[in-house]
Amino acid sequence: MAKIYTWTDETPLGYLNDELENIDTTLTTHTHDHGTLTGLGDDDHTQYILANGTRAFSGTVGGVTPTAASHLTRKDYVDATDENEVFIPATALYRDTGAGSLIVINQRLAVQTLLDAENGRLQFTAAIPTSWRTKVGNVSAIAVFSGNTSSTNNWVGRMILGLKADGDSNSGDDFFDDESIAGPATAENLGFHTWSSSASLAGSDLLARGSILRIGGDASDTYAGIIYIAGIILKRS
Repeated sequence: MAKIYTWTDETPLGYLNDELENIDTTLTTHTHDHGTLTGLGDDDHTQYILANGTRAFSGTVGGVTPTAASHLTRKDYVDATDENEVFIPATALYRDTGAGSLIVINQRLAVQTLLDAENGRLQFTAAIPTSWRTKVGNVSAIAVFSGNTSSTNNWVGRMILGLKADGDSNSGDDFFDDESIAGPATAENLGFHTWSSSASLAGSDLLARGSILRIGGDASDTYAGIIYIAGIILKRS
C-alpha cells in the first residue's frame, strides 16, 4: 500500500528526509503468462472470425483477386472465370425432317445442311454442366452457320430450347423463337447468331434439349442457297 506523507508546520524536516531515502525507486517489469489467465475458452469477442469456421458472417464479405489456389475469392471472380459455354458440334445434331445431310466443307469443317425451300430440322441434346446447376440466370442458344451462296437475303429459322430435370416430361415447356436471319455476305464464312429464346436455370436441371429449324417454305425465306449449321452454342448468362 502506498504511504501518504502530509506536510505540516510541526513535521520535522529530518524525518521527511529519512523517509524519502527509504523509498524504493526501482522499476519492476511485470509480465503475464496468457496461458494462466482465466476465461480463455470464453467466446466473448463476436466481432472476430473463428479459426474453426463455425461463426457465420452477418454481412457480405469483400476481398481481392486471388493469386493462389488456397486463397478465398469472390462470386464475381468465380462467375467471370467459370466455364459458361457448351458447344454442340454438327456431328451431334440429329435430323428428323428435311432431305439435308452431314457433309464436310473445305475438307475441314463438318456441317449439317438445311436446304432451300424445305422445312429441315436438327435436334440437339446436351448435359447441363455441373457448375451451372448452382447458378441463377438463363441459358441461350447460339447458332453457328454459314452458307454456300454469298447473299444477305434472309433465311427464316426457329430455335426451340428447353431445360429438363429428373422427372420432367420430354415434351412441352420449351421456349422457341422464329427469326429472319441475314444470310452470309461471303459464302462459307461462319456467322454467329444468338436467338432470343432462352430458358431459366434451376438447380435440378440436368439436360438442355431443343432443335433448330429452317422454315424454307416461308415466303420470307429468300436465301436461295443451302444453310450450313456448324453447331449450337449453349451459353449461360
